[in-house]
Amino acid sequence: MFQRIKLRKGVKIMKLDKKAFGLASGVLWGVAVFVATLWVIWRGGGNTMGLLDKFYLGYSISYLGAFVGLV
Repeated sequence: MFQRIKLRKGVKIMKLDKKAFGLASGVLWGVAVFVATLWVIWRGGGNTMGLLDKFYLGYSISYLGAFVGLV
């Protein structure tokens, strides 16, 4: 996942793998939307989460909407 590259005189840094970073970020975002949607369903309120239907086709504050946000 990481590659070591030398800069000068023994100084080494780690190079970030862009695909791995993008995949990890996407998975974390999907899980966050899923958990937040379930939290709003169980606790009530959360009209702000309803704004996600502008970005995610088929999203709503429901169990089905939680899976749409996850994908």
